[in-house]
This record gives sequence, structure tokens and C-alpha cells, in this order.
Amino acid sequence: MHTYLQRLTTNQMDQPVSRITYTSLLTERGTIQCDLTITRLASDRFLIITGGGTGPLDLAWLRRHLPGDGSVHLTDLTSGRAALGVWGPPARDLV
Repeated sequence: MHTYLQRLTTNQMDQPVSRITYTSLLTERGTIQCDLTITRLASDRFLIITGGGTGPLDLAWLRRHLPGDGSVHLTDLTSGRAALGVWGPPARDLV
């Protein structure tokens, strides 16, 4: 799975379990498709969080680029999850 993500993103995906990586998905031309975070949950499992408005487009893009050998599976958990982003100088105090 990390090889699939590595081919599509700009940052290193071979990270330790529980590491969150902020990265971009790239188009075939090398331009940015979207930005997102990818959390490594296990050696072979990742959680991808992308923007709510672009989520369906990003999921479709990821599905279009799945390897043909069936080695990677995507499960859409959107309806059962939510994420709240907090950043900036007071972020730690707010959380």
C-alpha cells in the first residue's frame, strides 16, 4: 500500500505506524491534485483525510489509479467519520 501512495504523493510514505504525513496528490503532469493527510495505521493500512468539498473527487482519483493486480483496496469511511483541523500559534492551547 505504501508503494501505491508513494507513487501518487509528494512526501515519504514509508513512515512508522501512527505517523501522520501532510502531503499532496499529484496529477499525471506533476501538478497538485489536492492536499491531504495520510496516517499510517499499520504496516499495510493507512487513513487518508482530505477536504470535505473535494473528498468525492479525491476518492475517484485514487480509485482511478489503483493497481490492476488488486493489491490495494480503498474503503470510503466518510459518512462515519469527521475531522477538525486546528492550526496556528494557539493550536496546542485550543486542543
